[in-house]
Amino acid sequence: DKDWVITVGYKNGFEPQWTGYASVLVVITSLIIVILLNVALVTTKQHESLLYRMMPERIVKQLQRGETIVERDSLATVFFSHIIGFTALSGQMKPADFMTMLNEIYEAFDNLTNKHDVSKVETI
Repeated sequence: DKDWVITVGYKNGFEPQWTGYASVLVVITSLIIVILLNVALVTTKQHESLLYRMMPERIVKQLQRGETIVERDSLATVFFSHIIGFTALSGQMKPADFMTMLNEIYEAFDNLTNKHDVSKVETI
């Protein structure tokens, strides 16, 4: 009981004035990181969805595994289509009507590719 104990500090403890600001900053930073991660995940899913629309599933999976794809086919057909007056037509039609027309054209091509079991690659 003859040991000395020296305590240095405030009676009620010490809390810096910037603690509240630091807490708010941590919360805001965390929210920003979560939002950025969600955007990255959505973008990745959209990218993957686009790949599946452009190429056969087996090709996409090979690409995702980092494999080099070299295929040969003895029979291939390349079809190019062009809508003459596309720009003028798009300016003359109501947007909803124009989109309906384009959708009908794409559906017709989709039906033909499914009917004949062929792969298609789209560019616009």
